[in-house]
Amino acid sequence: MLLFFLVMSLGFIPILVWNFQNDFNTFKHLANLAGAGGGNEESTTSLGESAAQFFEFLCGQLAMLSIFLLPILLYSIKSVFKYRSQEKFYLILPALLTLISFSFLSFFTEVLVNWPVFSYVGLPIIMSEWVLNQSNKWKKLRNWGLGISIGLPLLLILPDLTFVKSIPPIKKGEKQLFRRMSGYDPLAARVDFLQDSLGLSAPFVFSETYHMASELSFYLKEHPQPYVLNMGARRNQFDLWDGMEQFLGQNKEGIFVSWNYDSPGKFAEFDSLLYEEKFEVYFRGEPLRTATIQVWKELKEFDPYIPETY
Repeated sequence: MLLFFLVMSLGFIPILVWNFQNDFNTFKHLANLAGAGGGNEESTTSLGESAAQFFEFLCGQLAMLSIFLLPILLYSIKSVFKYRSQEKFYLILPALLTLISFSFLSFFTEVLVNWPVFSYVGLPIIMSEWVLNQSNKWKKLRNWGLGISIGLPLLLILPDLTFVKSIPPIKKGEKQLFRRMSGYDPLAARVDFLQDSLGLSAPFVFSETYHMASELSFYLKEHPQPYVLNMGARRNQFDLWDGMEQFLGQNKEGIFVSWNYDSPGKFAEFDSLLYEEKFEVYFRGEPLRTATIQVWKELKEFDPYIPETY
C-alpha cells in the first residue's frame, strides 16, 4: 500500500508546480473555504447553523451514494477492515479521508454536495466484490437498490408519462431542484439571435458570475470566451485569465448577461447603451427566472471589485 501511495503522490507534482507559479491560489482557496480566508468581514456561525450545515452535507452524501445501497456499502467497508486487505483499503481510503475532511469542514462553512464525489470511484468496486460473495438475498437487495436509485432520477429527467410530476409538491420541488441548472440554453440562443439581428461584429460577452460566464461559453454558438466583471464576488479562475481591460478604448460592443443585476453599474462604464431587454426563461412551461441582457458600445472605464477572499 505504501508503494501505491507513493505512486499516487506523483500526481500532486503538477499541482504543486502550478501553485508555486501562481501564488498558491489553490491553497488560499481551500483555506478560505475552511474559514481562514483574509476577507474584510468576519463571519460567525452559531452551533445550530453548524449542525444544520453538517446534516445537510451528510444527507447530500447519502443521496449521492444512494441510501438504498447503504447497507451494502457499510458491510463492504466493514469487510475491508475485518480482513485487512491492503488493495481494498487503498480503494476506500480516498473516500474515507475526503468524507471525514469535508464533514469536519461543513461545521464551519457550506460544503456543496458534489465536492467529495471525485474520491468515491473505488466504492462500487468493493461493493460489487462483496455482493458477489454473498447470498441471493443480498443480490436481490442490490438489484432493488440499483433499480430505485436509477429509477427515481429518471422520473425527473424523462417526460411525465405517469403524471407523477404534475402533483403540486413534486412539481414545486423539481422546479427548485433544477432552478440553478436550467435556462442557459435558451438564454444563449437569445444572445446569439441578438448578435445576428443587431449586426454585432465579434462582441465580447460578460457577466458578474463565473457560473453564468461558464454556461454561456458552453451554450453560445461559437463557444467564445466570456468574461467576468467582478462586482463583489471572491476570486475565481477568470481572475487568472485576460480580462475585460483589454477592450478599453476599443470600438467593440459588449453584451452583459445577468440573473442578478440590471446593469454593470459603476464597475464598467461604456459610451452608450445600444439595446436592453428582460428575457424570461421557463421550466416545464412555467416562468423560472428573468435575465437582463444589455448591449453596450465601447468600454470607457473599467474598475472591477478587487476581492481579498478566494
